[in-house]
Amino acid sequence: MGSTGLQYLDCNDKHLFHPNTAAYQFAPGLGYQPHVRDAGGSVIVTNLFSAQDAMDIIVDQGEGTI
Repeated sequence: MGSTGLQYLDCNDKHLFHPNTAAYQFAPGLGYQPHVRDAGGSVIVTNLFSAQDAMDIIVDQGEGTI
């Protein structure tokens, strides 16, 4: 899907990044956290920018492509 797909969804779904869903996400410091500095960690997705940030971390870890 990549950034273009996220941008499309963001433009066409006003509830895609609804702020009330943030409470259901793992906040930094909760759950599994990497023990290696710069390994990414948790990102709370609240808007297009933070979603793209999370996708970049996933790709940098080798778990996906954009």
